[in-house]
Amino acid sequence: MIRGSRTVLERPPTGPCRLRPPYRRTLLVALALCATGLAAACSPGSEDPPAGQRVEIVAGGGTPAGASIDGELKDFAVDSAGAVHVLTATGGGLTMWTLQGGSLGHVAVDLDPRGVAQVAAAPDGSVYVASKSIREGLWKVGADGGTTRIAPGPVTGVAVSPSGQVYFAESHPSPDDFQLVRTIDGGTIRTVFGRDLTHLKPRDWADASVTTGFPAGTKATDLALDDTQAHLAVGKSGEVYAVTGEHRAVYANSQGVAVELASSGGSGLGSASTPFAKRGSAGEADFLLTDGLAGPSITTDPKTGDVYVLDLLRKQGEPRAFNWSGDYTSRQKDLIDSRDYGHSTYAAIQRIDPSGALSTAAYGAVAAAVNGDWLYLATRTANGNSPQVLIARTPIPR
Repeated sequence: MIRGSRTVLERPPTGPCRLRPPYRRTLLVALALCATGLAAACSPGSEDPPAGQRVEIVAGGGTPAGASIDGELKDFAVDSAGAVHVLTATGGGLTMWTLQGGSLGHVAVDLDPRGVAQVAAAPDGSVYVASKSIREGLWKVGADGGTTRIAPGPVTGVAVSPSGQVYFAESHPSPDDFQLVRTIDGGTIRTVFGRDLTHLKPRDWADASVTTGFPAGTKATDLALDDTQAHLAVGKSGEVYAVTGEHRAVYANSQGVAVELASSGGSGLGSASTPFAKRGSAGEADFLLTDGLAGPSITTDPKTGDVYVLDLLRKQGEPRAFNWSGDYTSRQKDLIDSRDYGHSTYAAIQRIDPSGALSTAAYGAVAAAVNGDWLYLATRTANGNSPQVLIARTPIPR
């Protein structure tokens, strides 16, 4: 019988419980709907999308203790002790910000920000700056902001090995643009990557160059780095990595042989699903490593030998799983919402492991660095005349 809005099951004096029509049809429909709902809830693709990637702000936007990192981001680095060094252009000058021991300090640096190409930190906490113009050269920056020239320029890249060996990219604009990656041994400068093209014609080196390609087995010092820059990183086994243009990164392996790391030759891998999940081979990807306003950025993980590069995206959106998630102040949320990626719509940090497998580590940053089990991320804002920088970090799965 129907009493109010409830359906009541009537049990006869003997035998099983039976529901009389039309209530039987009502119950069968209800059971079918319930079964459908349970099946949907249990299907592999039905779980709620991930809330986002855990990313914590370590400097800027009120952290620590109300501090902000003012100015246009030039580059940043993290030394082996975990101190973060950030260079920004502020009011026509250059400022170095240092986060160490939970406090953020800053000093003026005696260099022109328009020339800054890359920053690197040595194991002892020393900071090196590559300057490609206007007081060009390789410079060592002291804690007080004072500078000492280590090598003449122009210099477009700098990196320091875990043992403290300094490498720099010496730029030669004529007769054709090319780079020579050098290091200093016992006071002597020697070339470790790149071919000197000074007295050569293009036909002499076109069969082994980063712009036209090169055969397997090419010696690192026989490869023409025929581009206007070489952003550098050093691997845990002595590999020397160089981003030489918009679409290409190469490296000299520990045997002194040139190898391609990334290019635009791949057909593409589609969108990433979750942070750090392997997506395929780096050779299948279509990289945009710099667009003139953002990038390049390249760094290595001294524990694993993994390489992290900035990849600028103009078509792919940011998957929800990569949305920054954390305990942010309203000011930090505003800065996150106003991040700037140059000419590009999105920016991702791609990880390439020693086997060549690619995974997307993070979105939303224009530079990266590794320290311990953390991937540090630097992002800049598009706040017109008052740009600011956020430094964040996310854990690396081990």
